[in-house]
Order: sequence, then structure tokens, then C-alpha cells
Amino acid sequence: MPGLDDFDYDRSVQRAWSAFRRLLSDHVAEMQVDDLLILDSTFDTDRDAVPRCVQFLAWAPDTVRCEVPSNHFLVGNRSLAAVEEARLVDLGWNPPTCTPGEPAGNGSPAFWVDKPASWADQLAAMTVIVFRELWGVPHPVFLAPKASGTVSTPVFSPPGPTAASKEDLDLFTSVVPRDPEHLRDLISRTIIPRLKFTPKRDDDGDLILPFDQMLAFIWPAEHEPTICISVPLVHDITNRTRAAELVSDFNRKWRYFRPLLLNDRLYAVADVMACPFVPNHLPQALKALGDILRGVDEDFAERFGGRSPLSSVASASNGDEVPNEEDEDDEGLPRALVTLMHLDPHDTGDLNATEVAEICGNDRDQILEFLRLSSEQEISWRISATEADSHGGREEAAACNHEANAWNQTVESLRTALRVVALPNGTPGTPSSGWAAPQMKLFDIASEPTLFDASPDS
Repeated sequence: MPGLDDFDYDRSVQRAWSAFRRLLSDHVAEMQVDDLLILDSTFDTDRDAVPRCVQFLAWAPDTVRCEVPSNHFLVGNRSLAAVEEARLVDLGWNPPTCTPGEPAGNGSPAFWVDKPASWADQLAAMTVIVFRELWGVPHPVFLAPKASGTVSTPVFSPPGPTAASKEDLDLFTSVVPRDPEHLRDLISRTIIPRLKFTPKRDDDGDLILPFDQMLAFIWPAEHEPTICISVPLVHDITNRTRAAELVSDFNRKWRYFRPLLLNDRLYAVADVMACPFVPNHLPQALKALGDILRGVDEDFAERFGGRSPLSSVASASNGDEVPNEEDEDDEGLPRALVTLMHLDPHDTGDLNATEVAEICGNDRDQILEFLRLSSEQEISWRISATEADSHGGREEAAACNHEANAWNQTVESLRTALRVVALPNGTPGTPSSGWAAPQMKLFDIASEPTLFDASPDS
């Protein structure tokens, strides 16, 4: 197997998209009247919904129509945001002129553009931008073509993943990460090519992976080459003594992960050492996590005298129980975190970093815990908003998004407070120096190497 220095991953993906664009351009240029080509994204897991796609129809001699489905067809989390609709128009598509079932004339209920066949390369370039930029398709191998029409038109058969286009990380080739950003990139390059959907990210670009409706947070540690994985399992624990006994039991049962009891919450956490980083260790850890989460349900939570995050998401998704901005459900949240929400109820960001830090007792660990809780709350409300919107509950979705925005502002406030506490001699917003900062030593002898006195990226 070649080492990681033998190829550039980003350049490899770019080459694959460039080859796809050339092939698509050649095909569109040769389409005959009534030839149809549809490119469906297979990067979404919901097979029942209308897929994100681009279609080409040669509807007149030397004229090709290219269409992108509008929100008349796309629903739920596949629907286009206003900024995405504007981007399609900027790229050259015309906005929809009618709704499905109405006479279209020369227009369409989709985004549409008519071009001479000689403009095939421009249409192909526009199509690649839509799939990559708007819909996050990582590689053309996730596009499924469907074609029909004349016998004389060549079959459109884009190449599958060849040796050049599959150049993701070899699972068994180790690499020494240079800093947190490099390790974050290695994490993404290990996980994303092996998924069939686009994972969410937090504001730092760290991955948030769904396991059914539970969420796993994956991020690189700031001051040592370690991958941190955390999953909230139970909250609102009422009997900490009993919970502590159960935690001891699960410490013996769980492989790779350990239970962590913080205040009234239980997490499954793991630290995957990454010096060097061996990609295969990460999917192994996630497989072990999946085995753990299959046993987590309401009965599991009740053993701890608490509730599962699954019940929180379910209740927030119920249109009859969605709180509005005057109904507050602070049950189970630490008092200091609730205080932050109350002092800035309209998510204006009026509190400064020092005030937020004081509310948190100038305690770094508490701020980190509040960041995790606030991120969970935001994501849960985003999920609820998507579910409500997909069922036509626009008002419920708006209420859920309001709550999510408030939690997002709390996250931002906590981030600035963390800088005040963690960097007392600096100023909020001072960038981290990464792993070039003071280093954790393997030994207490000054002459011994540290974890970061490593060879260059291998």
C-alpha cells in the first residue's frame, strides 16, 4: 500500500469530478431529440422521497433543457433554503414558473435552463457545482444515472471508483498528526467516505454522527493527539448512588468505551490515541459504540432513575408539545446554564465573555460540560424542526428553530467564556496555537521526547 505522502486526497477527488464533468459534457453534446438523462444522488438514506437530482432533456434540435427540482418536489431536509435557490439562479437556472399540474408553456415547475448543445460543458460545470456545493455529494460515485431515448445516443456510464478515485486513507497505514486541524481532517477522511449520508458538523467542524436518534460527538483533543468520542445516554438522573453502582458494572462490560457520570447525566466516552493515527482504530471504536447503543432504551434509562435522549427528541417532535418562546422546560438542566438562557432570552448575545464565565463559576470543566449540553439541545431542536416541517407543521418548526437558535447563541457565549478562563492572559478570540503549545511529556525528565516530538506526516 502506498503511504499517505504518495497522493493528495483533495486533488484526487477534484480529478474524479473533473473527469465526470468531461464525460457528462460529451454525453449532453451528443444527445438527440427526446433523449433523457437523470442523475440521482444516492448520498441520501431516505429512498421514499424525491431524490436530489439534475435532469437533461433534448427537447428540440440542438437544444437541451437542464432542470433541478424545486421545493414543489423536494421536502423536509431535502428542501432548498432561500440562499440555495438564489445560488441556482446565480448559476444560470431560471426560477420555477408554475406549480406541478399547471400548464408550463416554455417554463417549468422546476429550476430550468435551455441551452444549445454546444453549451454542454457549461451545463456539466453547473451540475457539478450543484451536487458538490449545494448538496454535499463528496464524490461522483454517489450519482446514479438513468437514461432513455434514441438508440444512436451513447450510453452514459460514468466510471466507478477506480484506484485513482478511491484514494482515501488506507485503514492500516499510520500517520502522525501535526496538530488538531490535521487530526480533524484525518478523522473526516476516515469516516465520511464510508458513510451513505452527509454527517452534520458543529461550529468547529467536528463530526456529529447519528445512531438512530442518538448523537455521537467526535473531535480531536486540543493539547494531545487523541480522538475524543462522547454520546449522551441518560439525563435527569435522580439516584446518583444507584447510578454510580451501575456505572461500575458497565465499566467491566463495555469494550473501548467507559461510562461517565457528570451531575445528573450519563455519557459513553472513549479516548482513541492518535500518535500515530491508525485509521482502522476509529471504525472499530464506532462499531463497539453501536453495540453499546443497541442496548440503550427507556428501560436502560429507568435503571438509572433518568430519561433517555430518545424520549426528549420524541416529545419535542410532537406538535402538541412543542414549547414556544414563553413556555420554558428547564427540567434537568444545571441552574447556571438555565440562568444564562434567562439572562439572554431573545438570543441577542448581550452578555459579555467575562459575565458568562462568572455565571459558570470561572470553571473550565463546567463550561465544557455546558457547551456539550447546549450543543445537544440545539441539535435536538433542529431535528424536531425538520420533523415538524416534513409533516407540514410550519408553526411548530418555527418554534423549534427559535429554541435551536437560542441554544446556538448560548454555545457561542460559552465559547467566548472558555477563552477567558482557559487563556486568562489573552483576550477572547485569541486563536489556539494548536499542538505547538506547551506539550505533555511522556516522562518527567526534560531530556525525554514528548508526544508531539514526532516525525513529519508519514
